Amino acid sequence: MRSSKLVALLTPITFGLWPIAAVAQTDTSTAVLMPEDGGPLRRAPMPEGGVDDGMPRAKPPTGGVDDGMKRNTPEGGVDEPKVDPQPKDPNKTPPTEPAPVKKEQGLKNSGQFRVDESQLGSGGLSAEAGGVEFIWNGYFRVLGEITENDNEYIGRNDGFKLGNARIGMSARRGPLMAFVAMEAAFGEREDINAPNGTFTIRPRDTFLRYDLSRFALITAGRFKAPYDLGELEVTALRTFIDQPVESRGVLATQGNETEGLSQDRQLGVMVHQDHLGLTEDGFDLGYALALTNGRTVDLAFNDNDRPAAFARVSAYYGQWVQLNVAGFTDSRTRGEIPNLTDEEVKGSEISLLASFFGMSIQGQLLFQNKLYSTTGAPDQNSLGAHVQWSYTLWGAWFGYRFAFLDPNTRDDQDNDQIIEHTIGLGYQTESLPVRLMLNGTLAQEQAKVDNNRLTAMVQYIF
Repeated sequence: MRSSKLVALLTPITFGLWPIAAVAQTDTSTAVLMPEDGGPLRRAPMPEGGVDDGMPRAKPPTGGVDDGMKRNTPEGGVDEPKVDPQPKDPNKTPPTEPAPVKKEQGLKNSGQFRVDESQLGSGGLSAEAGGVEFIWNGYFRVLGEITENDNEYIGRNDGFKLGNARIGMSARRGPLMAFVAMEAAFGEREDINAPNGTFTIRPRDTFLRYDLSRFALITAGRFKAPYDLGELEVTALRTFIDQPVESRGVLATQGNETEGLSQDRQLGVMVHQDHLGLTEDGFDLGYALALTNGRTVDLAFNDNDRPAAFARVSAYYGQWVQLNVAGFTDSRTRGEIPNLTDEEVKGSEISLLASFFGMSIQGQLLFQNKLYSTTGAPDQNSLGAHVQWSYTLWGAWFGYRFAFLDPNTRDDQDNDQIIEHTIGLGYQTESLPVRLMLNGTLAQEQAKVDNNRLTAMVQYIF
C-alpha cells in the first residue's frame, strides 16, 4: 500500500512539475517617500484600477470582522464572510513542489575532491514521501570525433558516439542516504585494439551512506576510489571532455590501446569527510580511508581473498588552494582456474589545484609499481602526470592541458610513451543547463602513430 501511494505521489511530480525550476518571489514592500514641497506623506498606490484622490479611506464597518481582504462593500453595508469554494480536506497531504534547480556556474566545482557524483544537480527533481526525500539527477553527453587514420584500427571509426547517459536517484531520511546511478555508454570490446564495441547499461554507483558525525561519513557499496584527481573530478563538470591520459589511458581507435593508472569504481566500505570544518575560510583538512575488493572493474566478487586499501588526505586554504596526497595497495589475481597468477600493485598520487580571479590551475603526478609475485617477471613501474590551465569569463572558458603517460619506465624498447597537448573551448549556457565543448588534441606516441583528433560535445545536466 505504501509503495502504491509513493507511485501515485511521484507520477504527477515527475511528469507535470519537472519544468518548474524555481518559484518567483515578488517584493511587496513599499518605500516611504518624503514629499518635495513639505506637504503630507504620499499615500500607498491603490489596487489596480482604483483611483487615488488623496482622501482618507473609510474604515471597516463597526462590528464587522477585518480579515485583511480588500472589500467593495458600500459604507454601512454588511461584510459577508469569506467562503472557500473548495473546502480543504484535513487528511489530504498537499502536493510537494519541486525544489529549485541548483545551477552549476562555469567551472566553480571542477576538480574539487568528491568521491561520488551523488550531489550533481542536487535539488533538480525532488519529492518527499513517508519522511524520505527523493532526488533525481544525471546528465547526457553526445560526442562527435575525428581521428587521424593510421592503420586498420586507429582513426577508422570517426563519427558520433554516446559519451554517457546517466540517471541517478538518492533517497535520504535523516543521516542515512541510499544512492543508485545507472549509465548507458559505449561498452565492451572482444579484443584489445578492437575498433568497435557494443552498448552496455550497468550500475555505476550504488551505495549506502550514513552521516556518523560532522567528522566522519561511512559509505558502503560501489563508489569512486579516493585516488586519482582525474577520476575524482565530476564527469559533467570537467574542464576538458576526457580525463587526462595518465588516468584513462589510450582508448581503442585513438591510438595503441593502453591501460591507464586510474583504479575505477570500488566495491567495499569507506570512512571519509571532504571538509572537517576546522575554519570557515582558512585552513582545512579532508580525508578518506577505504577497504575494497580492488580493481575488479565489473566483477561481482573479489578476484581473491585479499582486500585492497586506499588512503587520502586533502589540505585546503579557503576556496583557492587544494593539495592532495593519496596511495593504495592491491593484490590482484588474473587468469582462469587453475592457471592463475598474482600481482602486487602499489600506487601513489600527489595533486594540486588552485583557483583565483576566474583562473584555474591543476596538476597531478601518479606513480605505480607492479610486482609479478607468481611468475617472477621483472616488476614494472608506471609514471603519469598532467598540468592544465584554464580561464573562465561570462560562462565561457579556454584551457590548455599537457598530459604524459609511460606505462613501463624500465623498458624503453616498448615504445609506449604517450604525450598529449589538448586545447579546449567551452561554454555553459545561462538559460539552460547545457554545456558545449570543443577539444583539439595533438597526440604524440613513441610508436610514431598519427592519432591527432578533434572532439566536440554537447551535454545536458539535470
